[in-house]
Amino acid sequence: MSALVLLEGYDLVKTNAVKVFLVLIYTLFAFVVFVVNDQVNYLAGFVLALGVFQVDIWEVLFQ
Repeated sequence: MSALVLLEGYDLVKTNAVKVFLVLIYTLFAFVVFVVNDQVNYLAGFVLALGVFQVDIWEVLFQ
């Protein structure tokens, strides 16, 4: 991030967007590796995602 800000002149918002995109790319590759090796617990992932969704809805409704 420092290189993008200092050397390329990006502002922090654009630099953060680049970082998020790069994290997305390597997270997808890591996820594929875990799926291929049958190491993903889909039920636990679904329950966690449902909990996060519920909290997000709660926060939107009761800001």
